[in-house]
Amino acid sequence: MTNLQIIQGSRGTPAERRVKKTNDYLREAFGIRTRIDLAGNSLRIRKTLPPRPKSGRTEWYQQTITLGLKADQEGLKQALKDVLELNSLLSRRKFTWKIWDEYIGRPCKARVTQTEVIGAQVAKFKAHFLALRKNKVSRAEAWKTDWAQYLNKLPLDQYLTDQVISDVIHHKTKEGTSSREKLCSKLKQFLEFLDFKTHLDLRELGKGYKVLPVDEDTLPTDEEILAALDLIDDPEWRTAYLLQAIFGLRNHEIFFLIRSEVRIHEGIAVLKVTEKTKTGFHPVAALYPEWFDDPEWNLRTAKLPDVELDLEKTTLAKIGTEVTMAFERFKIPFTPYKLRHAWARRAMIFGFPDETAAEFMGHTVEVHREYYHRLIVMKEGLRIAQASMANPNRPKPPQRSITTLS
Repeated sequence: MTNLQIIQGSRGTPAERRVKKTNDYLREAFGIRTRIDLAGNSLRIRKTLPPRPKSGRTEWYQQTITLGLKADQEGLKQALKDVLELNSLLSRRKFTWKIWDEYIGRPCKARVTQTEVIGAQVAKFKAHFLALRKNKVSRAEAWKTDWAQYLNKLPLDQYLTDQVISDVIHHKTKEGTSSREKLCSKLKQFLEFLDFKTHLDLRELGKGYKVLPVDEDTLPTDEEILAALDLIDDPEWRTAYLLQAIFGLRNHEIFFLIRSEVRIHEGIAVLKVTEKTKTGFHPVAALYPEWFDDPEWNLRTAKLPDVELDLEKTTLAKIGTEVTMAFERFKIPFTPYKLRHAWARRAMIFGFPDETAAEFMGHTVEVHREYYHRLIVMKEGLRIAQASMANPNRPKPPQRSITTLS
């Protein structure tokens, strides 16, 4: 390869192909396995290096060096030089972070605007978050379940830099996972609160996670749902099971369902779940309404299992786990969420528009369609097929000609 003529391959984006060719060149021409990586359309180096000053670490570990270069021809030429310089410093035992940051033109210390360690910044953001007007979900519960687990991945005793952010993303989560997508989303909002100007493309870094559509073939039929009720010998857990099946509830929502207020809408009982749940105050519909009104089950007043519901002492996730454990204890042959997905299938059979079903399930329409894409496609295909078959002018099959033997 002369003058770093990057030849495009046949796979990946143009930038990915250019980076691969550069890495191949480094390995073949110099025997260097240091890797140049992409972060959106920016270049970085991945390498096992000594700990940075004030990192609190003592051993070498794999780190990411952001180069501030675009993944174009000129950017890759400079990245190639940077890798060669880095390996030269390491091989001559001359590498220090001070020397490297002077070479790359960026100070090793935290940005001048950062006067507090990350822990203090997180504490300020938490106070701001908890003071916001209540929306659907308790702010304290939202912090505990949606924020703390992600921001606590940051090294709270260090100063905030692009390098710290990049290390957390790449070392604490896996590419293409829901965990990385959520972490990047939370970090983006946190940095906006701090007015911290990052060179990282957090939206791009968080890409790759996809909601897996529900497969109808894995769902229990309504007959199987009813039959599994016989496996539950505890009347309180029978009530919980039936409420989840009838209203398509998330596990924890069973215990926050307002059963004292029932409204009948076009023959269907509509209840609400309280604001303490994952998606807050929203309506839910009884499918089938006959199950909800069955006098044998007395679901409007029947007692639920004694589960800790004080969110100062527990979390929605722990409440949900109680339901999962009960299903395992009673040897129910499917998971609680299969009841919820079966409700979505039932809503389609009833003819609910996607927007209505999404509202009853506490989804956005976009998320609802992602989850139930296969079911929706099947429903639309069946509707079109039925309309076509009912058309008197549709094509008719050819008739067999009958030959009479003499």
